[in-house]
Parts: sequence; C-alpha cells; structure tokens
Amino acid sequence: MDAEFVLQVGEKYDYTIDMSSKWAGDTIASVVWTFPTGLTGSAQTNTATTATTWIERTVSGSLVVSALLTSAAGRKEVVNWMFKG
Repeated sequence: MDAEFVLQVGEKYDYTIDMSSKWAGDTIASVVWTFPTGLTGSAQTNTATTATTWIERTVSGSLVVSALLTSAAGRKEVVNWMFKG
C-alpha cells in the first residue's frame, strides 16, 4: 500500500499524487483511476507532474483506490491508497 487515509462516510476531499521526484524530466501522459463501491471519484485532473482526484466515501470499511499513471516516455506506475473509516 502506498498510503493510508482516514475518510469518514459523507466526507469528500481531494488527494494528489506527485511524480515530480520519481519521474524527474518526464511528464504524466495519462492517469486511469479505479474506485471500489463505496468510494466515488470526481474532478480528476493532472498536470505534467501531479494527478488529483476528489474522493467521497459512501460506506464504511477498508477500501482501496488505485491509479495507473503512464508517463510520456512510457513509464508506468501503479499507486494504491487504503481508505479506512
């Protein structure tokens, strides 16, 4: 797991992945987010170095959000976040 967060039912916050140090000199070309039932993603945006999504929780329990990032040079990174609450 790349990170763990506490998000209570009914809460909604923005979360950002920063690839500037990991992919120095490369840029984010695309991001594919995967949300389980109980977590809803919205307002997904990305810049050359960051990927952001808003996440809202509708059910309790431990749930995982995944992001597949692909760089302009063809690098791929999977980021998994655990949400508890």
